Parts: sequence; C-alpha cells; structure tokens
Amino acid sequence: MKLRDYFTNWLHWDKKDVFTKTRLRLTFYYSFILTLFLVVFVAIVLFILFRVIISDEERKINELANQEVRQLTKGPQAQRFRQENRNVFLSENQLFYYVTNPEGELLISNEAISPLRPMFLELIETWDVTGNEIKQETINVPADKEENSRLRDLDLRVLMLGRPIMANGETVGMMYIGLDITYFNTIFKWVLIVFLGLAVLFIGVAIWLSNLMSKKALVPVETAYNQQREFVANASHELRTPLSVIFSSLEALEMEKREEDAFTTKIQKGMKSEVKRMTKLINDLLTLAHLDSDQEKQSLNREWFDFAEVSDQASLSFRNLASEKKVYLHFQAADPSLVYGDKDKLTQLLYILVDNAIKYTNNGGEVTVDIHTGEKQLTIKVFDTGVGITEEDKLRIFDRFYRVDKARTRKEGGYGLGLSIAEWIVTAHGGTIKVESETGIGSVFEVNIPY
Repeated sequence: MKLRDYFTNWLHWDKKDVFTKTRLRLTFYYSFILTLFLVVFVAIVLFILFRVIISDEERKINELANQEVRQLTKGPQAQRFRQENRNVFLSENQLFYYVTNPEGELLISNEAISPLRPMFLELIETWDVTGNEIKQETINVPADKEENSRLRDLDLRVLMLGRPIMANGETVGMMYIGLDITYFNTIFKWVLIVFLGLAVLFIGVAIWLSNLMSKKALVPVETAYNQQREFVANASHELRTPLSVIFSSLEALEMEKREEDAFTTKIQKGMKSEVKRMTKLINDLLTLAHLDSDQEKQSLNREWFDFAEVSDQASLSFRNLASEKKVYLHFQAADPSLVYGDKDKLTQLLYILVDNAIKYTNNGGEVTVDIHTGEKQLTIKVFDTGVGITEEDKLRIFDRFYRVDKARTRKEGGYGLGLSIAEWIVTAHGGTIKVESETGIGSVFEVNIPY
C-alpha cells in the first residue's frame, strides 16, 4: 500500500467496514512499534557516536594540558613565568593556548586565528574555573568587520579546558586550552541527516510491512466471519418459508367462522405474535448479511422519487402501533419532496427510526417526524419524548445486537439490529446520522443524506 493510499484510508475512516478499520488499526500499531524501535535505535547510535567523538577530544585536550603543565613546572619558580613571550606551538586543531597569573594577567598566549583573539579572551575572562574543567562553547564570528571577512558566517565550536597551575601546594597561574571541534560537529550533523533520511525510508518500509502483517493476521478471522455470514444468510433464507407458512395458517384459522374458546384464541394470538417477531429477526439478519457482502455495498439503486409518499405510507403503517401505546404520532413533510437515493433502503431507514422512537416512548408520549428536502440533501429528524439515552449508551447504540434497555427491548420485540442497519444505509448514501438525548426527556435522531 502506498503512503498516499494509507492516509487516504484514514481520511475516510467512517466509511470503512469493521475489517478495514481493524486492519488500519493494526497497521498503525505495528508501524508505531517499529518506528519507536527505530527512533530509539537511532538515538542510541547517535548518542554513542557523539560521546565517542567528544570523549576522544577530551582525552586529547587532557593529554595536551598534562604535557604543558609538566613543561611549565620545570625549573625555578622565578624563571617559570618570566618568559612571557616564549614560543608556544599549537597542535593540529588547537585554537588557542593561554596562561595567566593569579591576578588574571596574561603571561603566555598564542592563537591559531589572530583576529579572533578578543573573542577567545572573552571566553576565558567570563569563566570561573575552580578545578580541572572542560566545556563547549560556540563562537559566532561577526561578518561586519573587515578583519573577519575571510571568516564570514563562520561558527566555531570550541572545546575548552581550564586548569589551575599548582606549585608547592599553591596556585601560581591558570592555563586555558581551546580545541576546534567544528569539523566533528559538522560531521555529526551530516550523520544525523543521513540517519534521519534512512529513518524516513525505514518508516515507509515499516508501514508497508505493518500493512502486510495486518492483512495476514486478519485472513483467518475474515474467513471465519464470511463463513458465519453466509451461514446466517442461508439459514435466514431457509427459515423464512416455514415461518410464512405458519403465519398464513394462523391467519386462516382466525378467518374461520366458528366459535372458539378463549384459551384457543389466546394461544393463536401468542403464536402469531411470536411468528412476527421471528420473521422480523430473520429479515434483519438477512439484511445485515446482504449489507456485509461486497456486492451489496455497490448495489444502491439510486433514483429520483417522492419521499412524501413514503412518509404518508409510514404514517399509516405506524398508526395502529402508536394508538396501542397511546402515543401521538405526527409527520411533517412538504408535498412533493423529491429525493435522490435508493427508495427501498431510505424507506427502511425511516421505518427503523420511527419504530424505534415509538417503542421507547412511554404511553401518552409524543413522536414527531420532520422531513425536509432541499436541492442538496435530505434531512430526517425524529423527535420523541421517551426514556432517553445515557452518554455511555450513545457510544454503542449503533453496534449490532446492542440494546440500551434489554428487558424493555425484549418485551417490545427488538434485537438491537435496527440502528445498525440504519447506520449502514446512511453511510452507504454518503450521509451522517447523529443522536442527541437526555435521560427522562427524550431523544432526537437526525439524518442528513446529500444528493
């Protein structure tokens, strides 16, 4: 998978199925782990490399300082600092060498770059040395002075050593040595750039490997899921026929003009009610099985149709259910309301939302359906004065088989599939569905589907 495709998938996260989302999550986790390992590895290598270079330079400057101290402490003390202008030879990358008396007066001096003498002296004058100390400083050479023209835009990285000169237990002077480590700093920067370039390359490889591993990890799970989906689809399809026969038989018994005892009538009504529940469950399972198939994902039959007719039919269909619960049901829709989409699926969406609102509205409550169509989108709002939904349940109400009030849902004949189907229909049309609710006051489901 290319990086562009990978990030495109993340941008369209809401439109992905559960396996695609899981694969992207696994890819992210694997990539994060590999990238973290790579970053830690590079950081450790760079740190070790830096410490090795600096330690070698510190060893070098210490050896140079030891050699100079031995030279300075030879012979009588009176002659030791009298030769103020004696010749001092600097090593290959040595920038300066200074010796001062206890009062800070300069006795011996030499520097590799004469125009920078004031800057070198400023470094040692502001340095309060109490023992053998080593530190690093950066000198920014100003480009506005003529004497610095050949050093224009030069930044020197200086490794400095300061050490007291002891004689007979007394401090008789201070020695300062500076080494130029700009070259090593430049090398380290280039090494850092190279490592960062390699890191970016390996991150791309890590994402590719992570995507490959996540695909392979999900193969057995996806296979088992597809087998289960096919089984559910086949079983649901096979069960519809005997249930239809049972339901037709029960209706035929009801139509017979003969007297029956109350017990028989009660049994028949109970059987008819349970057959209806089983038929609805099987239809929902069959719908979900179809929705999960790759063919169904691209099978929207979009067309222009009048949604007002769908609204009117829904109003008639739910009139009896609303009357049984003494719920006031009101539909608000302009006539005509032209909509572009899959008529069957959008009709199913409306039925799911209205049925859900009536089920969770107590007797004497109110359900209002507001349908608005414009030039660019269809908006459906379903208001109810029901039990409401908690903040915790809002996060899961669109999950399959999730029921907010299990006892109430079982009594009403729900299985937690309606809103899952509704969400898929909305997503397939490129729309959004959201819910606002307050416990004990009611809920509002809002659907927006663009044309």
